[in-house]
Amino acid sequence: MQSRSFRPILIGDIFANFGSWIDFLAILNLSAYQFKASSYDMAWLSCALLIPGIAFARKVGRICDRHDAKRILYAAVFLRIIGTLVILFANRYVEFLFFVAAHSAASAFIVPAINTLTARTSPSDLLAKRFSLLSVTNNSCKILAPTIGAAASQYFGEHSVLVVSAVLTGLGGICFLFATKAGVKDDADPAENEKETGKQSASNQASPIPLLVIVGIYAFLGMAVNNQMPLILKDLGFTKHVIGLLVSSAGAGGTIGALYLVKRSNGASKSGRFQDMIFPPLVSSVLFILIGLILRDHSSWNTIALCACFFVSGLAGASFAVTSNVYMSRTFTRNLGEISSVRQGVQSTVQLVAPVVGAFLLGRFSSPMVFIMDGCLVFLLLSGSFFYSTRYFGASALRKPAG
Repeated sequence: MQSRSFRPILIGDIFANFGSWIDFLAILNLSAYQFKASSYDMAWLSCALLIPGIAFARKVGRICDRHDAKRILYAAVFLRIIGTLVILFANRYVEFLFFVAAHSAASAFIVPAINTLTARTSPSDLLAKRFSLLSVTNNSCKILAPTIGAAASQYFGEHSVLVVSAVLTGLGGICFLFATKAGVKDDADPAENEKETGKQSASNQASPIPLLVIVGIYAFLGMAVNNQMPLILKDLGFTKHVIGLLVSSAGAGGTIGALYLVKRSNGASKSGRFQDMIFPPLVSSVLFILIGLILRDHSSWNTIALCACFFVSGLAGASFAVTSNVYMSRTFTRNLGEISSVRQGVQSTVQLVAPVVGAFLLGRFSSPMVFIMDGCLVFLLLSGSFFYSTRYFGASALRKPAG
């Protein structure tokens, strides 16, 4: 029964995730090639993709917490299919942006609902393993979907790719239909859920603020320079294929790291402690300092060294994804959907702001120095946030076992 409850969620997540990456690429291509978007137009597109998830994060999460997560998934999948297909009928860029924003609003429900459904249908001892498996599928889709989507766009066009994306999302929705309930009722009475949430708040429930601060700082580390990487590598004399090698290395690290955590599901990643989450971001910040030092060296081995750093950063990212999901599931049992959605909103906010900060720094400092500054700043902020959170919120508030 336990396997039957999760297998459809996992397969549905694969389809939905794959469809999401493919339609994201198609949306970017439509903006650039069909609507001949300028750099300012692309900035508006970023707003349409990110702001709905930011603006409605808390509301989305509360809906996932107070209603049947399966029904939320059905509705979100259906609305995302409609939103994907409607984009095909946009004739003006303003219409295109409006439809993309509607599509993004529907998509904002999917991750919190999947996290909530996974937590509700999983026994405590399987949480780490199941979130590790979800991390494996997410990283695999991140590697494969853009490549397949780019090839499909080249041969069949963006409109056909969007139709395929809608079909994949629909297949994911069909899989979610077969997810069974186990342990916790998904269709619990909303008033009862609200009452229970109030009881938890009154009984010194763990604060989500330290988690969200760590998530925001960690997101800033990569997003400050991600969009600038092709330009950075070009200016430093690297060939075009290097960016592909680095992305593949990070993706491979994420996949292998998640697979390792599946095998090691009875280890530290299972414990759900706040302390477990701080180590992967600290490792990543040190890696960024190392990347900056490597970029200053023009020897023949630096490409291999960069690939190694990005591979390890993928391992760290996978570890953080799993440990943070387990921590949330064990600590915020009644408002997991809200916390998951707000976390997603924090990441989207950073994704909107960090590239501007990165571009500002790159305009004033050398590329290697920006990596070193980024790593040092994030290391200090993470360390300070952890010690302040432990002192101010207290160890019991950071990790309050569910039940």
